[in-house]
Parts: sequence; structure tokens; C-alpha cells
Amino acid sequence: MAIDPSFKCPCRQTVTSVIIPQMLESKQRDISELLKTVRNACLTVDIWTDRRMHSFIGITVHAYNEDTGSLITKLLTFRAFKGSHTGQRISEAIEAAIVENNLQNKVQFVVTDNASNMRKALTFMFPSLKEAVEGVLYETGEEDGLEDDEAAVGDFSLWEDIVSQDVDNALLGLGERIPCFAHSVQLVVRDGLQKIGSVRQAIAKCSKLASIVHQSSLFCSTFQEVFGQRSIPSTNDTRWNSTYIHLRAIVNLDQAKLIEVLKKTSQMNLALSNKDILQLQELLEILEPFAECTDLTQGDQHVTISCVVPVLVSLNKILAEKTLNVKFHSVIVRELHHNLWQRFCGIYNRLSIAPPAGLVPDRKKDLGFNSSVFVLAAALDPQHGFLWLADHPGTNDQKLELKNQISSKILILCLRLDLIFSLSKVLNTTILV
Repeated sequence: MAIDPSFKCPCRQTVTSVIIPQMLESKQRDISELLKTVRNACLTVDIWTDRRMHSFIGITVHAYNEDTGSLITKLLTFRAFKGSHTGQRISEAIEAAIVENNLQNKVQFVVTDNASNMRKALTFMFPSLKEAVEGVLYETGEEDGLEDDEAAVGDFSLWEDIVSQDVDNALLGLGERIPCFAHSVQLVVRDGLQKIGSVRQAIAKCSKLASIVHQSSLFCSTFQEVFGQRSIPSTNDTRWNSTYIHLRAIVNLDQAKLIEVLKKTSQMNLALSNKDILQLQELLEILEPFAECTDLTQGDQHVTISCVVPVLVSLNKILAEKTLNVKFHSVIVRELHHNLWQRFCGIYNRLSIAPPAGLVPDRKKDLGFNSSVFVLAAALDPQHGFLWLADHPGTNDQKLELKNQISSKILILCLRLDLIFSLSKVLNTTILV
């Protein structure tokens, strides 16, 4: 108003009922026009509920702009999701977003969490996915939908059928569900932390300490007098790495000063003993690689799917080594190693990485990381290539054989895709003529 006295500020009703809808329509139109230029796209889908029990669905599209050589990431849908969260209704919401943005026959992958309703929703969208909600995942050609474990580990001829199936799906416009890697790692760590044993008391002290920092004004003021404006982050049940950040913040405090604060506030029952500190430090060392891989694969400004295989091979090596040298948490390390292999057995089988000793197979924990796209993406990414083979537990001959197998499949896939695109151009030209 001071710059332009003639400007008339619109009222609240005008902003709500006219201006915002016009801006939304304009933005949606721009996104739709942009997506007309892309050849293939992937979606990420999630549903969550706020504290007032209001549910929302968010759908994001990811594509590659061939003209500019840049990645495209746009929010397609963010709206209230009322009623039951059934697979059918979720499927309808996803399909509506696809139609509204002219993405028919362009969606190749849809990334979701591992909830049964999300998995069911994708079977409605893509009938080619023979996925069972109860835990049996992708069909492999066998009558019961499962492979023999030993065959899956050593039979590289399986790649032929898988690559052919991927190309056929691309031709027909069929899609594939990809489990969210970060969410799957959350499940692995959650299972591992259920075996915390003797360190449980130290973790309880840390949790209580974080609570009173945020709930007691007296304790908070005393704490900040000693440590400045620093605080202790609270944990979040849906983000396992919040536990890691929370514990690390407490362990990194000057323990002598912390005891001083606890004495002043009559909270000495929360003081950590030397053994508590040592146990927590070792636990943090175990969890640190999981925290790093979670941060690495949650980026939205760079390709993350190519990180999955290098991360899993590295974690397998780290846990195998820690099994031999941990002092307090051998049970946690073993549980993490077992759950990591079972959750991602599809990828470990492809890479001929044997399960850890003593593992009791549980197919219900298999999250369906069976797609060839993970291995192909890692090999095709210049940042990773085949560098991850250095952490592979196999012999040099086995690594060379695996490298040759992957390289040959990439070559076959490229040749087939080149033929597909050539045919597509011919057909389009014929139609235009």
C-alpha cells in the first residue's frame, strides 16, 4: 500500500475462492504441458494421517527432460483422502492423477511403502503384477509364484526372462511397483532394536531426558544456562533415524556438565554411567551406516535408485565384520544382518550373496525387491558403475562373472529398446503420412 496507494488488497473470500483456485489451475496446466514432453515417468505415492485424524494422499511424479537433460520432480496431487484406505480407492486416486496429467502408458514404476493396501492398489492398476498382499511377492513363472532359493542364487539365466519381461512391460505401457527403500530400512532397524537388551535402560534415560527438556521450563532453562541454546531432539516412531540423532545428541554432550544440570534439577536418576556411555557409543557405531544410507536415498534432487545396490552390498559387509568385533551388541548386529538379508533377499539373490549363518528363512519379511531395475540402475550410474563389487563377498572370478552377466543384459536391453523406439518412430510417421 505504501508503494502503490491505488492498490486494493483483495478480501479473504476473494483470495480463497478466486485467486488461489486460479493459481492452482495455472500451475496444474503448466505441469500437464511439461509432462507431455516426457517419454516415461515414475510416481511416488503416500498416505498419512494428521493428529486430528484427517487423512491426505500425496502423489509426486519423477521424469527426465530430454531437451534440457534435467530431472523433473513435481507434486501432482495433494488432497484430503476421506473414507476407508482400501486398495481399490487408492488405485482410483492414482489413476485419476495419471489421467489428469496425461501420463497414460507413461508410468513405468510406482514407489510406495510396504502397507498391504498400497500393494493391493497397484494390483488393481497393473493386472500384470501377480502380487499377494499376505507376503508372497512378484510372480517368477512358477505355478506357486515362488522361486527355489538355490536356483535364485546361482541361475543367471533368470536374467533373460526378467529383462524380456521388463521390455514387454515397457511396450505395453504396464507398470511395476517398487517398495520404498527408506521405509524398508526403517523396518530392518526397527526389528534390530527390539533386541537392545541391556542397553534398554540407558535408552530409557535418554528418552526421559529429551522429554523433560521439552516439557519442563525449569529444566530447560537450567540446561540452556549450561549448554546454550542447544536442545535434545525427540524421537519419532515413523523415522527410525530420529532415534539415532536423539541418542547421538546426548552422547556428544559434555557428561560432566550434564551431571551438573541433573544435580541442580534433582534428576540424578537420569545420569548415564560409564558403561551406559560405552554401550550407547557402540550402538551408534552400528546404526551410523544405516543413518547414512537413509539420508543418501531420501534425496529428491538426484537419482537415488542407483544407490540401493551399493548400499546393500556395503551394509552386508559392514555387519559381517561387526559380528566379529562388537563387545556389547552382538545380538543386535546379528538381528540387523538377518533382517537386512530377508527384507532385501530379492537383490541379494540376484547378486549371489549367500544369507548369513544361522538365518531362519521367513518369506513374510520379503519386501519384494525383486526387480532387475536396482542392479541395472547401479551399473548404469557413472557414480557407481561396478565399484560396489569391491564389497561383494564373492571371489574375483565370481565378481567378474557377475559383472559380465550384468553388462550383457544391459547391452541386450539397450538393443531391444533401440528397436522399440525405432519401430515407434516408424509407426508414428506412418500414421502422420
